[in-house]
Amino acid sequence: MGRAPHLLLWQVRRNSLGRFSFGFMCNFLGIIALFNVFKSQSFSTAPLN
Repeated sequence: MGRAPHLLLWQVRRNSLGRFSFGFMCNFLGIIALFNVFKSQSFSTAPLN
């Protein structure tokens, strides 16, 4: 009974950590995709170099 709250807290903390890392990975992939699209568009319209 005494270890139950600690186990529950660890479960919630692990779930929030996994959700945060998943959201961070999605945001990172989205930023990479946007950067690739922007880079290809800028290179196709007017090259920077």
